[in-house]
Amino acid sequence: MREAVLQETCSFWTREGQEWLFFGAVTLSPQPHPWRENRPAALLIGGYDETIKVLNVVEAEIHPQEPDQIIADVIALQARYDCRLWVAEKTPCMQRFQNGVLRCALHLGVPTPVKTIPCRQDRWLNIQSLQPQIAKGQIRFHSSQTHLLEQLRRRESQESPDIGLVALEILWRTASRMANRSESHPVPIPARPTP
Repeated sequence: MREAVLQETCSFWTREGQEWLFFGAVTLSPQPHPWRENRPAALLIGGYDETIKVLNVVEAEIHPQEPDQIIADVIALQARYDCRLWVAEKTPCMQRFQNGVLRCALHLGVPTPVKTIPCRQDRWLNIQSLQPQIAKGQIRFHSSQTHLLEQLRRRESQESPDIGLVALEILWRTASRMANRSESHPVPIPARPTP
């Protein structure tokens, strides 16, 4: 039995800031699933406040969905938040997902910068590394995000962490590194996406 993950008291935001810079993160279940079947997925959006160096989790959608619906949800969230960048772990499945987002975004006229980033070997260690940020209030949540908050607080018995926690770690990693840059250097949307 693993010890409880991130037991520190969470901090919460109540009002969205106009100065926040938005970033998105997507994680799909690593378990083998046929592409068209429902699979557990986590879509997180964070608003980064550059003045106080705080990431505010504004969206946390965690539930099984078909990949096409996940792609549609990403683009709908992009239309609402205009994220500077969406990130996902670099796996064969997510490469296909990235191509799908780019193709659909191009068709709908909603620019959606998305790229995959290398997976890290020890996911648990990565997630545990968020403890100082959560304890100091550098990562804040909304009280309505019950599913993600439950994943943060409960004890884990499975071999790999919940996908919501994986998405939170890559969201923090990306936002904290990129928010202070003048540009996010997004991946260009290709004129002819990979079929």
